[in-house]
Amino acid sequence: MKTAITFLKCNQGFFKTIDLINASSTDYIHVDVIDGLFAANKTFIDQKMFQYLKESPKPKDVHLMTLHLVSLINLKRLRTIKKPLITLKVKIVK
Repeated sequence: MKTAITFLKCNQGFFKTIDLINASSTDYIHVDVIDGLFAANKTFIDQKMFQYLKESPKPKDVHLMTLHLVSLINLKRLRTIKKPLITLKVKIVK
């Protein structure tokens, strides 16, 4: 079994939490990418945070929860993450 730890609700601050996750025995860093349209919450990672996350040695488990999936997949920043495990969340709208 593989495990992933998220940094979304961290008490230590983003950079310290990433360091703690890297020092742990978990297999992945869990990254939720939420646009605020697909789900009520919206995640925001600025350039400095993205660079720190990108340079982290742990593989990333990326969950894409967006109504604009194609444009997000084509996003150059997302494509620079080495070996991401990408999960797509699908919502069927009638």
